[in-house]
Amino acid sequence: MKHEKFKVTPLERAWILYDVGNSAFVLMIATLVPIFFNALAEAGGLSSVDYLAYWGYASSVVPVITAVLGPILGTLADTKGFKKPIFMLCLFVGVAGCCAMGLATTWLPFLIIFILAKIGFSGSLVFYDSMLGDVTTPERMDVVSSQGYAWGYIGSCVPFVVCLALVLGSGAIGLSQMTALSVALLITAVWWLGTTLPLLRKYKQINYVEVEQHAIRQSFVRIGHTLKHLHEDKQVFWFLLAFFCYIDGVYTIIDMATENNISSDLAKANASAILNRIFTPVLHPQSCRRPGTAQSPLQTAPPAFRYPHWRCRSAGCPRSRSWCQGTMHPCHRYRTGRSIRRISPLG
Repeated sequence: MKHEKFKVTPLERAWILYDVGNSAFVLMIATLVPIFFNALAEAGGLSSVDYLAYWGYASSVVPVITAVLGPILGTLADTKGFKKPIFMLCLFVGVAGCCAMGLATTWLPFLIIFILAKIGFSGSLVFYDSMLGDVTTPERMDVVSSQGYAWGYIGSCVPFVVCLALVLGSGAIGLSQMTALSVALLITAVWWLGTTLPLLRKYKQINYVEVEQHAIRQSFVRIGHTLKHLHEDKQVFWFLLAFFCYIDGVYTIIDMATENNISSDLAKANASAILNRIFTPVLHPQSCRRPGTAQSPLQTAPPAFRYPHWRCRSAGCPRSRSWCQGTMHPCHRYRTGRSIRRISPLG
């Protein structure tokens, strides 16, 4: 039976475009922004140990604040007339912060602006994800969400390639690398805002609850009720616990990878660290996919394999002396003499 090609509606396309915009900010934060902070920190006299610690503190503060604000924002997202205005507020905080980072001349103001920009970005995602129920139908939701992820990653590379070329070729056009980084942040902010405009024009809240008294307090009451009865569904409980531990490690690697690999000299910045960050979602998309969404048809990474109780016997394989279990094998030469069982991403 021939399947019809899935076509997105104009409103669904507008929702997908926001992922294209905010993903450019994520890619910039994970690659070029640490280089900017590194230069400001060295100019301010911070040692390599101190600036790495401060970057880690800033990266840790954001999820803590977001976790505290999450229940409040979640309640507001469900309340009539609140979703779009507060989404716009979070968006403008993130976009303004992205621009302002390029204007900072010392490391401490830069770090404060960085925290505010990421809080704005994280807050906008609460409302953005909740918009999906207004944008599409339950039957189309998985496909639309997956396309948001896929096109978000692809689209984020467009401004990033321009920004990377600008930074690496800054000398040829008479700009300092710090000035080029500032312009790159401005380009990213404009891209983020521009791709959001269709959603702001077309979106209307359909699903909502009426405004309640003590709405914020009630949000925490509902969370307490959910946690109280969570043990009744053990599968959900273990999934949430495992995902929390797993994703915390993933985000730590994302936030700290470039900082741990860049050189103190901007002209010698470790390009391999930056390229690593670009291609990680392609090579292992499960580490970057939003929870609860179907796998994107554009994700073409090979499946994961499990090697219980086996060693790799390939010459030169980094795991020739260690056990391989539940991970992607590095050399793809399987000399175990045993069959290989393919498992699901959550297997």
